[in-house]
Amino acid sequence: MITLASLFVYPVKSCRGIALLQARLTPRGLQYDREWMVVSRDGRFLSQREAPRLALVRTALYDDHLELSAPDLPTLAVPLPRPPRAARRRRKIDHAATARSTSTQRGMDASVPQASATDTNAKRFNQ
Repeated sequence: MITLASLFVYPVKSCRGIALLQARLTPRGLQYDREWMVVSRDGRFLSQREAPRLALVRTALYDDHLELSAPDLPTLAVPLPRPPRAARRRRKIDHAATARSTSTQRGMDASVPQASATDTNAKRFNQ
């Protein structure tokens, strides 16, 4: 008999993982496990061997974004890909309430910047 003692996903290779009570299995493995990686300016994958400070990067998953935070650096929000249209649940949206406080309803800090491929904060962490 196999016993599962704990379950973690590591959304960004070489960064801190997230403990889970349950996980969704996809054709590629656990959802959001090692789907992103940190690369050097020339596109080469960086591990904790080359960049030990990656161990300080905390990851958190929200409904619509992956949040990355590290000491003395601004928090980054990386948008998550939307599920295929068939997999989305249909629900009525109160646009007035959404406009008032979308970030508060999702448990996000409205001041969290959205990351982009050329985000200087991400580059700064790798230096």
